[in-house]
Amino acid sequence: AVVIELSVSEFLLPINDLQNDSNNTIIFITAATFLLGICATIAGFFISKSISNPIKSLSETSKKLAKGDLTSVVDVSLNRGDEISDLAIAFKDQIDFITPSIKSINTISQTLASAAAEMASSSEEVNASSEEISSISQQMAKGAQEQSSQITDTIKLTNDLKLNA
Repeated sequence: AVVIELSVSEFLLPINDLQNDSNNTIIFITAATFLLGICATIAGFFISKSISNPIKSLSETSKKLAKGDLTSVVDVSLNRGDEISDLAIAFKDQIDFITPSIKSINTISQTLASAAAEMASSSEEVNASSEEISSISQQMAKGAQEQSSQITDTIKLTNDLKLNA
């Protein structure tokens, strides 16, 4: 039989090396996980900005349109090929479709307002003419009444002269 004599430190040397390798592996995995977490956070930040900025732009344009600003422009220059760019294009198409209709309605409204003003002016003129005609008619009636009274007086005088003659 062969007897090998080892000291305790020589016997534990491979276990210590294995423990050192295990510690180094844990440190490496921890550092790699930390770095991947930082990279994922940065990537998430930029991805969220690329999604939220176009939506904010559409929201601002929508608010301007709600206030009647038809000059608002939707930025569809970024042809991203995703749902957000589809939404932006659809929104731009709506603005392009609605704008001529609203301009036409404004033009018709102005024309109607002008016609209403002309009608009001004409109505005032007709009313003034009617009042003038009414005044003239009243004067003519008064004149006819005075003539009738004078004729009655003349007939009376004529009758009195006949009786006295």
